[in-house]
Amino acid sequence: KEKELVGGSKKCFKRSDLAKKEEEAYYQRCGYKVQEQEEEEKPLTSSNPVLELELAEEKLPMTLSRQEVIRRLRERGEPIRLFGETDYDAFQRLRKIEILAPEVNKGLRNDLKAALDKIDQQYLNEIVGGQEAGDDDSQNDLKAHEENTTIEELEALGESLGRGDDHYDMDIITKL
Repeated sequence: KEKELVGGSKKCFKRSDLAKKEEEAYYQRCGYKVQEQEEEEKPLTSSNPVLELELAEEKLPMTLSRQEVIRRLRERGEPIRLFGETDYDAFQRLRKIEILAPEVNKGLRNDLKAALDKIDQQYLNEIVGGQEAGDDDSQNDLKAHEENTTIEELEALGESLGRGDDHYDMDIITKL
């Protein structure tokens, strides 16, 4: 009754209320202000990333299907559903796990195969692109002087090939 825990309509009180009142009385006797202590505790809760994460995720809609949530939880070795957990709770748990512990099994993938596939894809792109990607190769190309010859001249040279003069034939071939 001295600490005003039991009011006119109450016959009993909680032990936690009694402890809280005794703590407040102790702080008042020592000269501490109770409000300052409560203000110091508030920034501690907001600086905790897990609590901020929980508050932010309560507002998010469920963007993944149930099958996708199950698949991702299995990849990480987590239980699909905890006792009394809804689909949305499992989704929120998955989001927390993904943010706090990024992919654990990333090292188990075949990096060599991925590198070979990338090289194959670059090679195919080079073939399809017609050597557009190979600009570095152009510095090693042989620069030859072009002679302007017409079709009629080529036909006349073609008729003279194979008549027994091998040196003449080689000159025509290297010329073209």
